[in-house]
Amino acid sequence: MPGAPQVEEFDKYEDYTTAVATCVTDLRHQELATQEAYAASQAAEQESERARQSVWQERLETARKSDPTFDDHLNADTPMSLPMQHLTMESPVGTQLLQYLSTHQDESQRLSTLHPVEVYREMGKLEERLSAASSERGSAPVISHAKPPIKPLGSSPHTPDADAITDELSFDEHFRRMNASDRKHGRL
Repeated sequence: MPGAPQVEEFDKYEDYTTAVATCVTDLRHQELATQEAYAASQAAEQESERARQSVWQERLETARKSDPTFDDHLNADTPMSLPMQHLTMESPVGTQLLQYLSTHQDESQRLSTLHPVEVYREMGKLEERLSAASSERGSAPVISHAKPPIKPLGSSPHTPDADAITDELSFDEHFRRMNASDRKHGRL
């Protein structure tokens, strides 16, 4: 046993036997805890799989109720790898994926030979395409409930300045306008 006490480490043989018994007991407790944790994880995994199967069966029943010929369009010989099966069962449009793959055997064959990472990528694209197609068919246009945008403030029309100074003014008119401007700005 790795980590077990050695006789040379003890002065009395009784201390050695006590240490060995403690070591064996600790190892057995660790082994038992590991087995219990493994059994608990297996049970949780089985429960998760049962729940997944239950949801999938509900989706299939819903599809069969909405389309009585649903099973007629499926091909039992459709090649599907394990990742494809899991993705189909987990997808909100899984029944549509199943029908698509059944009717497009060449696409299903191609996907079943890909690496799982590539399968996830390709099936995701297919899932998006099918969900977009189903949302276009069955949904009404979305009407926003937001307030309409505000109208931007416009500028006022240009009004000529009565006190504007130009080169065509007479000397007296120039002084009158300059004094008016100074009064207006508080300089006089």
